[in-house]
Amino acid sequence: MSRHGMFPLYAAAAARTACESLVFAYLPIALYWRTGEQALPAIALITAAPAVVRFFAAQGWGVAIDRTRRQKPFIVAGLAAHAVLLALLAAAEDVGRAVLLVSAGAAVYSAVSPAARTAATLADERASGGRAPLRILPGLLKAESVGWLIGGMLPGYLLDHTALEMPSLLRGAGVLASLTALAAIIWLRDAAMDPAR
Repeated sequence: MSRHGMFPLYAAAAARTACESLVFAYLPIALYWRTGEQALPAIALITAAPAVVRFFAAQGWGVAIDRTRRQKPFIVAGLAAHAVLLALLAAAEDVGRAVLLVSAGAAVYSAVSPAARTAATLADERASGGRAPLRILPGLLKAESVGWLIGGMLPGYLLDHTALEMPSLLRGAGVLASLTALAAIIWLRDAAMDPAR
């Protein structure tokens, strides 16, 4: 997998982090305003509960990726889970339902990060023969940072300066996740794993 062939992987990483920024930074605030929920710890569960799920799920996904020797199915499944989650969250009217949805979604979308990092690491190993500095993994981390930046800034701007509301942003992010999953299906290739691993 060439460095330029990593674009679908970089796009998946940026889309994942942009979607997560929207969910973890803006959804709690929007639900706080919309529902009038007074218990801030209940609002904080939108971020805290999925973190616990991801803590355990990521290890399981890592093992599954190693056993199947594939990354693409996990990236596609994770992005598709994001798309479904975002569509469901757009209709969520209460904090409890949002916490359950984000937690359930985290069990699947947490596959994207270990799969993407595995693909980048393997591609770096193959490209460098273990001698040259890493280039693909740092590119993946930069793509994640771009996603955090876009997901952190753009929703705030759109909410402040347009008539868009949170459900529309969630649906838009769902479209982004869907399109990125489709691009991964079409263009992303699994990085080859050493049979001895």
